Amino acid sequence: MSPRFYWLAALLLVPMAVPAQDLRSRVRADLDARGLGADGLRIISNVIEYDSSVPPRAPPVVTETLRDPLVGSDASAIFARAVPADFQTLGRLPAAAGTDFDTALERYIGELAGAQAELMGAVAPFDEDALLAAVDAGLPVRHVVALHRSVDLERLAAAREIFVGATRQFVAAVRNAPIPPPQRFETAIGTVVIGGPGNDQHASGAALIIDPGGDDVYQRAPTRA
Repeated sequence: MSPRFYWLAALLLVPMAVPAQDLRSRVRADLDARGLGADGLRIISNVIEYDSSVPPRAPPVVTETLRDPLVGSDASAIFARAVPADFQTLGRLPAAAGTDFDTALERYIGELAGAQAELMGAVAPFDEDALLAAVDAGLPVRHVVALHRSVDLERLAAAREIFVGATRQFVAAVRNAPIPPPQRFETAIGTVVIGGPGNDQHASGAALIIDPGGDDVYQRAPTRA
C-alpha cells in the first residue's frame, strides 16, 4: 500500500459525531493541505475499478461505501439500508399478553427447528474445511460462485420466513415477561443460553442466545454442519 492510502485512513479516524457535510469538508481540506487533493478519497474506488473485481451479489451498500469512504460515517443510514425492515421493527413490537417465558421459548425452539431443517435442505453438502481455508486465503470469486450455485434460494427464503415470523412472535411474547436466571441447556436445535442483566461473556457454539441486557461479549466461530 502506498503512503497515500495510510494518510487517507488516518484522516478518516475522526469523531463520527461531526455532521457528514462538515466532516467531508474537513477531510478534503486536510487532503489539500497534504497535497493529495479530493482525489485522495477515490483511492479505494480506483482499486475496485481497475485492480480488482466486485464479488457476485455484493450488497450495494458495501461497494458504495468502499467507493466513497466518508459514506461510512453515517451509521444510521447504513443500518437502515443493510438491516432488513422486518428485523428493524423487532425493537418496536408491542408486548403480547398472557404468555409466560417458558411456554414462549418452548414454542420458539420448535419453530426454529423447522426453520433449521428447511435451511439444511436448502444447502447442498459441501466441504466446510475447504471453504474455511478459502476464506483464510481471501475467498476467490470462484468459491463464492460455486457456493451460491449450491443453494436452493426458494428453500432458503422459506427458512428465513419461518425464522423471522417465529422471532417476531417470541419477541412480542417475552417483551414484559420475567427472564429466568442465567443457564444453558441442550435442545432440538442445539445449545440454548440464557444470559443475565449484567456483563456476560458468551462463548461460541450456542444455537440460540437470549440476553436481557448488559455490556456483553460474544465470541463467535464458523458454524459447521
